[in-house]
Amino acid sequence: SGINAEYGNAIVRLYFHVGNVARGEALLGELTGSLTEEQAEVNEGFRCIAHGDYSEAYQHFSRAVAVNPGNTIAGINGAVCLLYMGRLGDSILQFESAIKSSLHPTLV
Repeated sequence: SGINAEYGNAIVRLYFHVGNVARGEALLGELTGSLTEEQAEVNEGFRCIAHGDYSEAYQHFSRAVAVNPGNTIAGINGAVCLLYMGRLGDSILQFESAIKSSLHPTLV
């Protein structure tokens, strides 16, 4: 596609966040193979959220956290998915875990 993968990755997420799902999906298709596994999982999570599929989104965010336990974005968005799925207790635990993973060790 000629677009830098890092910029494309950010633009995909922006499209999903502002509701231009079709354009986000099209650009995501163009970036296939140029993103890391972690980036691909996070983007798929946001794509699923855009379609209202919080259970599937949670699975993608969980895989991203498995690849990189310090991925606060994936951890927090996974917690949001749990909240939308009606799993408040699990959501709180995941949110706390995501925050703790991003703090400097002396602050935990």
